[in-house]
Order: sequence, then structure tokens, then C-alpha cells
Amino acid sequence: MREASAQMIPLKRINEAHEVASSIHWLLTGAPDNFTGQIMHLDGGMSQILA
Repeated sequence: MREASAQMIPLKRINEAHEVASSIHWLLTGAPDNFTGQIMHLDGGMSQILA
């Protein structure tokens, strides 16, 4: 079932936990101060095909 779900995602894979953690770490430590009010889609492109 996981593989079937992954095939529906444009990147053809599901994010790994370390990829999401790395993004959150960047937000908490390295993101610029003027990075506000943004939505980060960590969805492999799904937000683009569902819009």
C-alpha cells in the first residue's frame, strides 16, 4: 500500500523522516529573520497537482 501511495506522488517517493527533520531544523536555526508567513510544502509535489 505504501508503494502504491508513493507512485501517486510526482516525485514517486514518500519523504524520509530525516528530510522533514532537516527542514524543521533549518527553520529553527538557519532561516532568515524575514522568512515569515510562509507555507512549506514537504509533499513531493502533491500540492501542485491537487490545486
